[in-house]
Amino acid sequence: MLSEKEIEALKNGAYGITREGYKAKYLGVREGEDEVFHTWVIYNENGSIKEAIDAYDTFVSYYRNGEDRDDIIGLWQDKPEPFDLEKVLNGEPFKVSHEKRFAAKKVENSLIYYSINEDGELDRIFRDDIPFLQENAFMWKESEPVKSNADALPKPIREF
Repeated sequence: MLSEKEIEALKNGAYGITREGYKAKYLGVREGEDEVFHTWVIYNENGSIKEAIDAYDTFVSYYRNGEDRDDIIGLWQDKPEPFDLEKVLNGEPFKVSHEKRFAAKKVENSLIYYSINEDGELDRIFRDDIPFLQENAFMWKESEPVKSNADALPKPIREF
């Protein structure tokens, strides 16, 4: 089940993901004689349109089954940039297994990577297994800033 925040993001243009793993974009509402249907465009892996479906009887649920392959189950997340040792050694941050943000430096044949722990202290990890990082790490990407809804209300909150 999607959160209210996810539903709002989808209605404001964010991409969703279907149960089958395809990227989807919400187009809007189509009104029939007795029913209202929500329309989604489903994309192939290469970014071309796979199909447009206007048979969603709720915002994210395809009408035929209780649980369908075309149900929208979350927000789409682009694949992260793969670990790049050269970028890391030039100071760009990276993550390991979706956990912490790290920075690294090379000392002889080892990497030392640094992070800030939950107590605000600097952690140092010594590792000479660069293939481990190439398989389990990816480059850090700052998340997109969330726009406040305060300006989208009939009268912006800032004017009160």
